[in-house]
Amino acid sequence: MTGGTILVSLDGTETTDATVTAAFSLIRKFNLHATVLHVRIDPVAAAAPPIGEALTPKTAHTLACLAEREANERAGHAHQIFRDLCARHAVPVAAAGAVAKGMAARWLEKTGRKDRIMGELGRVHDLVIVGRPTHRQDRTASMTLDAVFDTGRPVLVVPPHPPATLGTRIAIAWENSAACARVVGAALPFLPQARAVSILNTETEHTSVALLPEFALYLKRHGITTDAAIFGSPGRARLSGKALLAAAGQSGADLLVMGAHRTDGLGRLFRGKTTCEVLQNTTLPVLMAH
Repeated sequence: MTGGTILVSLDGTETTDATVTAAFSLIRKFNLHATVLHVRIDPVAAAAPPIGEALTPKTAHTLACLAEREANERAGHAHQIFRDLCARHAVPVAAAGAVAKGMAARWLEKTGRKDRIMGELGRVHDLVIVGRPTHRQDRTASMTLDAVFDTGRPVLVVPPHPPATLGTRIAIAWENSAACARVVGAALPFLPQARAVSILNTETEHTSVALLPEFALYLKRHGITTDAAIFGSPGRARLSGKALLAAAGQSGADLLVMGAHRTDGLGRLFRGKTTCEVLQNTTLPVLMAH
């Protein structure tokens, strides 16, 4: 991934510090170019009254002005954080529209819905970094997560308080699916840099340990030495997300790599099962692809 591009949002939420820290760590480690995005709230939309209610033109104008002032203040604060991060990590600031040589970061402001903007921009970046939703009711974070999974790009989901290191010990949840194969392909640039790589596998109705030796051989051909761990109780109906996280923790991993799966036809990831359990409970950054 050396020389690739990443997209990360700087929005002042609970996970912002963790996501931008992960982004700048990867910028330096892999000589990347980052787009640091700040999405402004649309002042007109913010001032719109609830359905069924009406505002006088004067009140609507006042509310829109207040929303715009707040958006300007937030954007200014976020931009200063960006400049401070670039200075602290010695990452050059790229000019708008410029193609920088070597590592760099650029600042980008957009106005609108964060999920739509992240989803659109994610398709023109090699990796998207988002924060893990910290509450089941966090609708905006959940919608953003769904949007970036629809980009076709790998997604790094970062919890609010991740380990101090990233990618020094990597655990791969191998379950022989197309999504898993895609995320392993996306992880190949990271794997040779790790001090240890563990393959986590289990036997369920939908996963098998039969191809584990072939997968280990595939990684070995890429110069990646692994150890394997079979976890959980064989014969379970499905892979347990909590058991997977426990196995990753036992391996000492600071990054989990796994495929992401939808569980219904409504375009929603948050419907239980393994992906949901991992996203709701992980204390590790998780590299996913759908």
